[in-house]
Amino acid sequence: GKPQKVIANEVGCSQSAVSKHINRKLCGREKCGRKRCTSSRDDRSLERIVRKRPFKSVGDFHKEWTEAGVSASRATTHRRILDMGFKCRIPLVKPLLNNKQHQKRLTWAKEKQN
Repeated sequence: GKPQKVIANEVGCSQSAVSKHINRKLCGREKCGRKRCTSSRDDRSLERIVRKRPFKSVGDFHKEWTEAGVSASRATTHRRILDMGFKCRIPLVKPLLNNKQHQKRLTWAKEKQN
């Protein structure tokens, strides 16, 4: 909240230097580095796909995303999913108990009940 002249006096430089430094990030400068190959709209479409079926593999997500018209690599698809905050998930398929195991569990439960 200080005026630029006060800041310039404290730092020991000109007021114009302070002004340039303050406005440097506000100007329409381009970012450095490679441009993103996907737009925010593409990212939202991927998020919709992932939320629909969270236990699918990255390959399946990538296939569905490219069918929607987005040209991105499988690695990019995986990076976007991680950037959105999704974790890798593996569906847990639990085998059912057979009759012998069922009887053993029942006797164990009755034993513990008393």
